[in-house]
Amino acid sequence: MTTPSSVQPPVVRDMRAEHRAAVADLLLELNRVEDAIAGDRYVAEEAGWACLVDNEAWIAEHGGTILVAIDDKDVVGALVLCFDVAETFIRPDVRHHGFVADLVVARHARGRGVGRLLLAEAERRARAAGLPAMTIGALVGNEPALRLYDDFGFRRQAIDFIKWL
Repeated sequence: MTTPSSVQPPVVRDMRAEHRAAVADLLLELNRVEDAIAGDRYVAEEAGWACLVDNEAWIAEHGGTILVAIDDKDVVGALVLCFDVAETFIRPDVRHHGFVADLVVARHARGRGVGRLLLAEAERRARAAGLPAMTIGALVGNEPALRLYDDFGFRRQAIDFIKWL
């Protein structure tokens, strides 16, 4: 007896070429959600592709990966893990770290643990790379993301301010 895909957890793997369009769509969805909060996100149809290309260029230069969560054959989530080096005011022993640049779960798949699965794999990858820490950001007002990151064990460290001129 097989279990329906809606009951089985999604499979998390590295993004492949055939996943790029779905990931670009998810990144556009993320921009639209964040634009509703911040009012400054790029939400034109090409925005998802622009974000994907930017993330791929960063990863090609600095390291990292784009992970996808696949439910049956559909991409239902994506996480961009970048390897980064903090500014010189950070101690050298913790300067290298993993940075989750983007995490997005398709609207219809939210609340099923997809984000947690992606974060767990990103953490596993960061540990395997010998990195001492992983960072992530969220917009003030994005309460679902803030709850997930708190529950996953991230500690709030800084608050960014903006003043529009």
